[in-house]
Amino acid sequence: MMNWISRNDEVFGLGTDPEAVWKRYFAATSTPEKSLAAQYAWNAVNGPAAFSNPIGYRAAGSLVAGIIAEGEAPSKPVVPAESAARVVDQTELTDEQRAAAHKRLALLAAPHKSKPGEPIRGKYDYVIEFTACTDGQWTQGLDYWEDFHKRTAPLAPLSEQFGLLVTPTCAFWPTESKMPTQDDSFPETIVLQSELDSMTPFEQGWAAGTGLPNTSLIAVDNESVHGVFPYGTEEVDRPVIDFLLGGDRPAQTIVAAGKPLPLEQSTYESWTPLDENAEHGTEAPLFTDPTIPAETGVVREPRS
Repeated sequence: MMNWISRNDEVFGLGTDPEAVWKRYFAATSTPEKSLAAQYAWNAVNGPAAFSNPIGYRAAGSLVAGIIAEGEAPSKPVVPAESAARVVDQTELTDEQRAAAHKRLALLAAPHKSKPGEPIRGKYDYVIEFTACTDGQWTQGLDYWEDFHKRTAPLAPLSEQFGLLVTPTCAFWPTESKMPTQDDSFPETIVLQSELDSMTPFEQGWAAGTGLPNTSLIAVDNESVHGVFPYGTEEVDRPVIDFLLGGDRPAQTIVAAGKPLPLEQSTYESWTPLDENAEHGTEAPLFTDPTIPAETGVVREPRS
C-alpha cells in the first residue's frame, strides 16, 4: 500500500518515497494517545479490510493521509476519540459510510461498564481464533508469548498499533492435534495464494501448495486479495474451473499476473519477483522502488 500511495502522490500528497511515507506515518502516531486515535480511525472506517482486498485502497490511502495530517497538527492535548473523529471526517467516504463510521467510533471509545477488578462477562465469537485453536499445539506458555510479542512489535508496528499482538485465547489449552499423514491418499487439491495476502501469509500458502501430495499451487504475483477465486483472469480462474468440472489439476506451479491496483492501468512490482516455482529469488527488503513494472505476464481476461 505504501508503494501505491507513493505512486499516486497527485491524489494523496504524501510524496513519492514509500519509506518516507512509512516513517512519516509512524512519527505522526508515535505517542500512545495518537496511536490509539489511529487505531480508532482505522477500525471505525473498516480500513484494515483494504489489506485483504485492494478495492478498499482509495479509502485507506485517504485514511493514511488524514492520520498523518492529524498527527502533524500543532501540538495540543490529544483526546483519541475526538482526534479519530476528525480523521474520519477527512477520509474519502460516502455520507452513509461516514455516519456508520462515527457510530462505530462511539462504540469503540465508550467507557467500560465494569469497574476495575470486576470480572467482565460477555459473548465471545471470534471464529478465526477458534479455528486456529484447533489447528495444532498452543501450549508454549506465557513466557514464550511475552517474548514473541516483544520480538514481533518492531517488525510489525502496524499490527502492534492495531492491538493484534495478543496471546491466543487457547495458548494454554492441552491438545492432541496432529498433522495428517501425508501420503498418496491425500486428496487432489489446488492451493490459490496471493503474494501479499496479510491474512494467510505467502510462505504458508507456498509450503502447502508445493509440499503436500497431490497438490498444485497457483500464486498470484503482486496481489494482496484474500479471496482469490474467482479472480477475474483467465490464468487464475480457468485451471480452477476446469478442475472443479472434473479435469486434471495443473501439472506444475502457475505464477499468474496480478491485476492493476485502483487508479492504475499497469501492474507494478510490489515486493520482489516470483520465479517459475513461485519463490522469491532474493530476500525481500522492507521497501522497494514503487515504479518498477511487474515481471509477470500481462493479465488475460476470461474467455467467454
